Amino acid sequence: MDLDHYQYDIKYSFFEFEFISVGPKGKVRKKVKFLKIGKGIYNFSFADVDEMTGIDNDKVISNNGDRNKILATLANIIYDFTETFNDIIIYILANSASRSRLYQMNISKYYYEIEKKFKVFGYKNGKWQHFQPNQQYESFLVYRKTSLLQLIVN
Repeated sequence: MDLDHYQYDIKYSFFEFEFISVGPKGKVRKKVKFLKIGKGIYNFSFADVDEMTGIDNDKVISNNGDRNKILATLANIIYDFTETFNDIIIYILANSASRSRLYQMNISKYYYEIEKKFKVFGYKNGKWQHFQPNQQYESFLVYRKTSLLQLIVN
């Protein structure tokens, strides 16, 4: 996908990324972290960074008028992260139902392009299932099709 996105900095050996959202509310520093939660499984964490304290806050909604550019940046970060670590699973659990719907809608919108390179699963009714556009999921798993995981899961 070649969508307009922010440039980002890679931190801590590809496990942290930072970028600046620019909009009507000024500049807002954003951070993405990939935190190991199991063997080969990394949690995707997305937050604003409080400039005064330096503390990440994933509860704040900055409403800076650049939602699509931010989502495109997150997609590019996941792409770059899995380009470097192609045998891992990314676990995505939004911190609210509205953010989960936002992720759901954007995965659905670009699903046919995403699925060329990635396998996507959604968690629903107590089990993981292959992602289907326009379904509601509680959380998501993503991994590269070129991964060795492809042989295990299929």
